Amino acid sequence: MPVDADSAVAHSAVNRCLKCGASDATFDGAWLTCTFCRYRWNTAVIAKELHLSDGIADLVGTTTLDGAVDIDTHALVTLKCSGCGAEVTLNTEKTLSATCHWCRHVLSMSNAVESGTVPDAILPFHIAQDDALNRMRAYVSERGTHLDDAFVQDFSQASLHAVYLPYLVVDGRVTVRLDGVGWVRKGRRRIDKSEYEYYSDEYNVTREADLLVDDLAIEARSTRTRIYSAVSTTNILNAVQPFDIENAVRFNAHYLTAGTTFEKRDLSVNDAMSYAADHFATMARGYVGQTVRGYTGGVRWESEQVAVKGTRWLTVLLPVWIYAYYEQTPRGTIMHYIAVNGRSGETQGSLPMNMAKIKRSANLRGWAVTSIGLPVLALTIPFFMAAGVEALRIVMFPLIFTGIAALIGFTWAHFHKLKLIERHRNAQARYLTEYEVRYEPTRCHIDDRFRSRITTRGGPIIDRRNDADHAKRADYWRAFLTDEVPPPPVE
Repeated sequence: MPVDADSAVAHSAVNRCLKCGASDATFDGAWLTCTFCRYRWNTAVIAKELHLSDGIADLVGTTTLDGAVDIDTHALVTLKCSGCGAEVTLNTEKTLSATCHWCRHVLSMSNAVESGTVPDAILPFHIAQDDALNRMRAYVSERGTHLDDAFVQDFSQASLHAVYLPYLVVDGRVTVRLDGVGWVRKGRRRIDKSEYEYYSDEYNVTREADLLVDDLAIEARSTRTRIYSAVSTTNILNAVQPFDIENAVRFNAHYLTAGTTFEKRDLSVNDAMSYAADHFATMARGYVGQTVRGYTGGVRWESEQVAVKGTRWLTVLLPVWIYAYYEQTPRGTIMHYIAVNGRSGETQGSLPMNMAKIKRSANLRGWAVTSIGLPVLALTIPFFMAAGVEALRIVMFPLIFTGIAALIGFTWAHFHKLKLIERHRNAQARYLTEYEVRYEPTRCHIDDRFRSRITTRGGPIIDRRNDADHAKRADYWRAFLTDEVPPPPVE
């Protein structure tokens, strides 16, 4: 019979059955089951055991947890991949062979290295392999309109990897201050037939918010914290967040079933602090966005200051199903990934595309727009004739119309190609911290000060505004980690 998690606290850090003491158990997707007496149990939910959702408002300084020090790690072996250099850990009591989930090289037991730090907690898989594969197929079917032929053949025999990725989860008490310039449109004056002059009031804009952040997850592998979308598709891995981290349990090696591996983290808390500050600033930008809607000309945030008053850190393994594909392109090699959240089933991917097919599709669209545009433009000729335009000039109209129609068609084709590329590459997919992380605002200070009235041309929106997209960093982005909250503006 399953036992309540609280009754397992005393045993949560060991790998033994709570009833008979046997050290061999399996994980069936819901419970750890003793191989000998069939007793079922789970380790304690770490958030409940340590009350991690409480006391965020009282955090001071940096607090780290080390709840896995008593875990038996003799069966955990870390193998170094000879293909890409990744270090993958597996439970040798369950399996003696594995394939690198990044480059698909077969891992060798002869390349074992030191296992390193064991995490505090683990969030077991809930999505089964067949379910994950079906979600990947549905994703490819929906978004993959112009796929690379070799990828289609490889994906038809897709080999999925169940991987626990290392994350640092942080609760934080922070103050974020944003300073910038905002504009309020006041009117316009016609300069000529097609151009206006706009009048706007310019303000110095300051927002300062206190936030209590709960369970912000930060990738704990240094190779995946910085995203370079031109050559890397690892942004897909974080885009499948959020996870229900509040249900994570004490780490137990038996959760690593046959075929399941995990990576050890190589990012320290000090290293991760700057990434946490970046996420805190993004969350603050999303929160204060509702207070700057009156700036009809937009806001340009020019500086961000993040004061971290207190943090509490937890190391957690989070479950992800990964399919990897190695593509050789004229610009070099690139690894594409399709990832499925092992808890919610959220699916994101980068799909290898056939550029010849995409260009052909874009050109067909362009010619279609051109062929439609020509007769539409030709219909205007009778109006010119009725207006008494000379016949010689009318003869020149078809040439002009052809050029205009071709320009429109070429522009349409170009943007259609870019749309198809983004649809397949999915480079904009990301972890939406401003929407997907729980936080409680406790204070928001607003200070708006009039500077002057300005005149602009070209449109009512001021150039270089950056308040419309919370993910976009400020043009002059600066983040400061300070020991004390910066003084608030003078009221």
